[in-house]
Amino acid sequence: MEFQLSPGVFRALCLSVGEELKAAADYRDRALESSDEEANRIWGHIMCEELKHAAMQIAKLAKDDNEFAAYLYEYMNADDILAVEEHYDEEQPS
Repeated sequence: MEFQLSPGVFRALCLSVGEELKAAADYRDRALESSDEEANRIWGHIMCEELKHAAMQIAKLAKDDNEFAAYLYEYMNADDILAVEEHYDEEQPS
């Protein structure tokens, strides 16, 4: 398997995705805990931006790894994600 990204860039992207998703969760929690409508709209907007940043980096990772891209595509287009996972589990030798 050949990778386009250096190990350092790959690691940085992976860590960044986690950071972006944590930030999105934090903004969501703030909005759920607040009764201030304007603050909630602001936090909701920022949450969506963080999710967009995570998606951009996931796309970059998928461009580097065709197998990851194939899994991502399959799970995103599945009606039942767990059924896809069960299919993979059945393919594994015992």
